[in-house]
Amino acid sequence: MRWRRTLNLKRTMPGERRPLLGFGLFLLGSLALGGSVLAQQVPSFPLTHIKLRNGLQVIFSEDFSFPLVSVAVAYDVGSVHEVSGKTGLAYLMENLMFSGSANVSPRQHINYISRAGGQFNAAASEDMTLFYQTVPSNQLALVLWLESDRMKSLELSDAEFEKARNDHLEDLRQRKMADPYLESSLSFDQLLYSDFAYSHPLLGTEDDVRNLTLDDAKSFYSTYYVPNNAVLCIIGNFNKLKARELVSRYFETIPAGKHVSPSLE
Repeated sequence: MRWRRTLNLKRTMPGERRPLLGFGLFLLGSLALGGSVLAQQVPSFPLTHIKLRNGLQVIFSEDFSFPLVSVAVAYDVGSVHEVSGKTGLAYLMENLMFSGSANVSPRQHINYISRAGGQFNAAASEDMTLFYQTVPSNQLALVLWLESDRMKSLELSDAEFEKARNDHLEDLRQRKMADPYLESSLSFDQLLYSDFAYSHPLLGTEDDVRNLTLDDAKSFYSTYYVPNNAVLCIIGNFNKLKARELVSRYFETIPAGKHVSPSLE
């Protein structure tokens, strides 16, 4: 398997990351990368893995150590799925997933989690985009509803797209100012990999990001942010039968997308 760089987490909330979330990420990463980790190490937590009719893979793991539950959704999409001239699109889409959906106003996903006393985070890498949150156990239904709503009906407006793209460009400029070796690091990647998929930067280039369009984002979302290209993980203090009912209620009716080619190996 091709060497993969370490996942770059963003928007980490104050406080220590809890063991529940860490194990949830281990499970998600394992399945999203083809199950290779699970094949080598069997976790001590009880584990149930199912697949819905629309192709969504779901992992349940009960752990009653704390009155908390962690929910994570991993999409098998990253910068390796970008084409020349449209770099930075995967990273931009990670931020656009908070721009609102049919029943949730822009950035209200964040407010819902915060008001419930929870923590959230998101991350993008070359071949995976991840969203996760830890909340009190009685808020499981809320998180599943939020994740299903943006999986089914993300709303991308001109205003939200322009804001996200401008924030992205500012992020690029700030990183260049803060890291004098950034361009050298990119050159090193280009020496390591002869293919475009892994040799271009995760954040993209300023010219490419500036030329991205709303239609580019909508096409990327409809292609890759679909249930048959995702893994849902629920771990913590919850009742598995009730959680299975909630998953069915919120996710089973989301239509599957077109077949998505696996990440490059």
